[in-house]
Amino acid sequence: MKNMKKRVMAAFLTAAMVIATFAPASAATLNANQYLNKMTKAANKAASYEMTTNVVQKATMEGQAVDTKAVSKQTVFTNPIKSKSVTTTTISGAGLNSKSKTTVYVKQNAKGKIYAYTSTDGSKYEKMNMTGMVDDMSGLDIKSYSNAKIVKKNVKVNKIKTVQISAEIKGSDLGEVLAAAGLGSAEDGEDAIDYSTLASVKVTIWVDKKTYLPVKVSTDMTEFLNSYMTVLYQSLGMDDMSVDYSEATSTATYTKFNHAKNFTFPKACK
Repeated sequence: MKNMKKRVMAAFLTAAMVIATFAPASAATLNANQYLNKMTKAANKAASYEMTTNVVQKATMEGQAVDTKAVSKQTVFTNPIKSKSVTTTTISGAGLNSKSKTTVYVKQNAKGKIYAYTSTDGSKYEKMNMTGMVDDMSGLDIKSYSNAKIVKKNVKVNKIKTVQISAEIKGSDLGEVLAAAGLGSAEDGEDAIDYSTLASVKVTIWVDKKTYLPVKVSTDMTEFLNSYMTVLYQSLGMDDMSVDYSEATSTATYTKFNHAKNFTFPKACK
């Protein structure tokens, strides 16, 4: 049960980061208006940026309430790809009261392969090939979005004049991304999950009216995760297990486009 809870949180955090990182660049494929088109062009030209993501998850598992909060600060460079993120996660309830800090470095080598280095103690790093996952993430394109529309034409966010746009991401497409990340089943070798019934994720994007760069991306994954856990338990023959999410949201804010602070990789990230 404890491993399942960890897997649920990993799935949520992964999905939240996928949307926060890739939604701005892909959103322009939506048939919304010129703001989205110009946003894509501006975002694709950005050499670097910094991002802060706040994740909130409130769930009831087997009658026990579990609240999770995670704050991630990330620095991203795009060519070649390299990033650094530090995430502080607090979990309370159901015997899982804890606070942890995770550091992740991502870098692209001369051959184009992308690797992630993850540490929970700041000294030892676990290496993982992320090349395939990044390719799958980039698949969140026009087919993944629907119901795009302008909500407000003039909204100030962090003192920046923005256009607020809402859209949805198909749950089936996001489910495939999670599967590519190894989160589609409890153990290796399990049968693939049918993601066709998964609920969509609601996304709101605020676009800078002057630079056309994304300022903030907010996602509501509550319905998605409720449907995701239902099909996951069913695929594992665990129909007696239950989890209900009352909230599963994330908000990412972007700053320092083309002026992100550079960093060096630890010697352990080889």
